[in-house]
Amino acid sequence: MPASRKKAHQLACVIVEKTIITDTLKQRFVIEKEFAHGGFGRIYSGRQEDSKEYGKIGSLAIKIEPHANGPLFTEITVFQRILTLQKLKDWIDKKKISHIGLPPYVSSGLFTYNGEKLRFLIMPRYEKSLETYRIANNGVLDMHVTLTIAKQCVDCLSYMQDHDYVHGDLKADNILLASKNEYSKCFLVDFGLARLAKGNVDKPDKKRAHNGTLLFTSLDAHRGCAPSFRGDLEILGYNILYWLCGTLPWQKCLQKPEAVMMEKEKFSKELDKNIKRLLQDEYVSFLSQLFKLAYETPYVNKVDYGIVQLIFNQVKILPSSSKSSNSLSTKGKENSKKLTAGEKANIRNISSSTSHEHEGNTEDLGSIKSTHESPAPKRRKSDRIVSQLLKKASDSSRIKNEKSLEVDSSNGNNKKSIRQPDVASHKKNFKKLEPKFRAGLKSTAKQNASSSRALLVSSKKIDDSSGKKLRNVIPGLHNMKNVRRSLTDRLIKKYINVANQTQRKQQI
Repeated sequence: MPASRKKAHQLACVIVEKTIITDTLKQRFVIEKEFAHGGFGRIYSGRQEDSKEYGKIGSLAIKIEPHANGPLFTEITVFQRILTLQKLKDWIDKKKISHIGLPPYVSSGLFTYNGEKLRFLIMPRYEKSLETYRIANNGVLDMHVTLTIAKQCVDCLSYMQDHDYVHGDLKADNILLASKNEYSKCFLVDFGLARLAKGNVDKPDKKRAHNGTLLFTSLDAHRGCAPSFRGDLEILGYNILYWLCGTLPWQKCLQKPEAVMMEKEKFSKELDKNIKRLLQDEYVSFLSQLFKLAYETPYVNKVDYGIVQLIFNQVKILPSSSKSSNSLSTKGKENSKKLTAGEKANIRNISSSTSHEHEGNTEDLGSIKSTHESPAPKRRKSDRIVSQLLKKASDSSRIKNEKSLEVDSSNGNNKKSIRQPDVASHKKNFKKLEPKFRAGLKSTAKQNASSSRALLVSSKKIDDSSGKKLRNVIPGLHNMKNVRRSLTDRLIKKYINVANQTQRKQQI
């Protein structure tokens, strides 16, 4: 018995490029380069001869396993029963959605190569896996990316449930992106563990215990039960948590399946507390509701994906979620360096399956672009102040003349100090003047008003350069109103004295 089991899971032989295989409908397909292989088979790129849709080089993925292997036979059955192009289109129209992330069936069949009987399955080829994308992003995804992918997974699981099937092995390795760096359209693949779950019976079998990918598999699978509808939702919940955080509480004991099962049971008993250790508070309720729905749905019942959609729709993404990880345990992500090849290998090993695994070539997205803080805006002076400065600079050429005028003044004040004049007294003296002197004083003061402000800087050394002229004016700007009043009063006092002297001379 062990020998036959080993033979049933042997790896297929290598197929040389340009080998042509034919299906039962006499359609011819060309095998090209091998781009991935797993524990059960090899996957090649390929194309269909005389086909507009799949005639381009590398447009198809051709999965090949030995005829005796069971997983590919199971997968082909799923494709033929529920993944035909027409059934997918009918469901899309029924649900009024634009996309369903499940690959359409293209072809399958048997052929013999070098005396070995082989089985093949053909589907459209997509770009890199979500796991490759995750590793290139330092092992975590932000909430926006996670929700975008998770909602598509919900549609996939809902479609399969409507056709009485469960997937049983949802994980980032089995999610392919439609284009290199575009996650808005992704596809759930690998149906080797998919099963009809309509007639499930809750009867654990120790021989089937822990089946699936140990890190994500459901508690039902840990107990040895057949894959269940609620199990698919539980597996999705573990994946969402892992994509956001890059870790799960039972990750440290993956070598002991029983210990993993016990950790998951502990996790299910105190959901809010355990999720809060890994995520921001704003997202605890969302995941808690998702897990509770999975745990509380009876084993044989179908999941209410209408409720699941409502749970997803209530999530409000935080503004910072597109720039950094939502996990409290990964706050240093934005300052972290790009993972080394060894660290990436460790991340890949975590999601290996206990029942079957796939090894594929992973492409590096390159280093994550660092974010730069925008420079602080420079402070600038008001346009009003600048215009005043320019005006003062243009008048500074008259300063020397005003200096001599100040020296000749009879008020006796020191030219370096400007005392606050008695404005009331000057007004009284001004009224005492005869009308003809008063008129002359007003006209003279008006002519000299524009140049009188230059007295403010008369004690300073004047530089002919325009830059320094401007700086010489700046010190008085903060109190221009008082300065103007002071200078005007000085002129009034000066001309009153001149007028009085003239009057005295005339009397003599």
